[in-house]
Amino acid sequence: MTPQPNLPIDLDALPKRTLADATAQEIQLELIRRWQFNDFDGLDMIEKLVEHQSLWQAAFMDRLGVANRDGGLPLAGMIKLRDLPYNQWNIDTLYLLCENTAKANELIQKLEFEDLGGMVTIHTDRQEVDNALGSGRTEQVIVSVWWD
Repeated sequence: MTPQPNLPIDLDALPKRTLADATAQEIQLELIRRWQFNDFDGLDMIEKLVEHQSLWQAAFMDRLGVANRDGGLPLAGMIKLRDLPYNQWNIDTLYLLCENTAKANELIQKLEFEDLGGMVTIHTDRQEVDNALGSGRTEQVIVSVWWD
């Protein structure tokens, strides 16, 4: 059975849903909505993403660490854990899964990430995307937007 996407997302319905009833995608969007730093405004970003949700399949935001080759903890990979006692979800890079390059380019154009202070990369290398997603033979691309 192939999982079905969780879209469309209704922003007005989100506050009325319990955490137990929210989809995994809705939970990710809520974590993004709560975060604000420098030029990044989580609520504004979520509103823009939902407005253009036909252009992306999945979204999450994270601060990835660097793998530690000796098997130890990832370098800078536990920043979110460090900040949880202070009710902070410390993230800096938005990742968007898009059906293809055309939709990714349209999404970037409509959301104007660079005007919002983000640095955009479209990951189109088939092997890189397939390895990152643990899949293969799709046209999907990943858009990453990093905020300093």
